[in-house]
Amino acid sequence: MSEKKYTVVCNGTKVEVTEAVYKLYVTDPENEERQYRWSKVSRIEIDTENEKVIFVPSREDSIDRLSELGFEFEDTSFSIDALDTAVTVEQALDQLTFDERYIIESLFYNGRSERDLANELGVTQFKIHYDKMKILSKMNKLLRKEEK
Repeated sequence: MSEKKYTVVCNGTKVEVTEAVYKLYVTDPENEERQYRWSKVSRIEIDTENEKVIFVPSREDSIDRLSELGFEFEDTSFSIDALDTAVTVEQALDQLTFDERYIIESLFYNGRSERDLANELGVTQFKIHYDKMKILSKMNKLLRKEEK
């Protein structure tokens, strides 16, 4: 019985390698050639256990073509107004002190609770709530100044 031979394609040439090198080559996420090849080509995978044929589209496929194939996509459109608002809010955040910005980002961007943040900072939940309201008032004034 002959031993199985493993080959990989390197710079367009097939090269015989050991099983260990082959497994590393096939599974290494940093393998640029494999990443490039897989991003350009649509392929079909066969699930023999469930008796299914799965179409795997190219990563560079168009949204229109994938929609025609039945793939559904979340609406990622945005308005210029929403973008403008986000930029304005970011500019207001830039005018806060480090501590103020940390509280706002923790509560609103990272979804932390006032109690959790209070425990981290070694203060009461009431203090965090008071600071939050004070910072939001400050941001409101900054945003109103931006509108003018």
